Amino acid sequence: VCSKERAKEMLEKVELSDALSKKPAELSGGMCRRVALARAIAFARSGLGRDAAILDEPLKGLDNAMKKRIVPRFIDAFATRVIITHDENEAELFECGTIIRLNRI
Repeated sequence: VCSKERAKEMLEKVELSDALSKKPAELSGGMCRRVALARAIAFARSGLGRDAAILDEPLKGLDNAMKKRIVPRFIDAFATRVIITHDENEAELFECGTIIRLNRI
């Protein structure tokens, strides 16, 4: 698959197919996060990185409806997911089996 076709396919997974011709400076913060998720999914599908993903606040800036649509696509791509977040609801969306809470000292 040519790289432009692959990029379009991955952007469709995060509902950004209309942004294929946009420059990075033209993307909002939430759009940038979705592009990062699309890149991670593409990497997993390449066969090089299917084992695990570590994400820091991956859904910041996305509305709840978007989160619910995109997260299942990410879950399908990675067997193991480590999510760093302040929002336990996001950890639940990613189907995290273990949640570790760090208390402030």
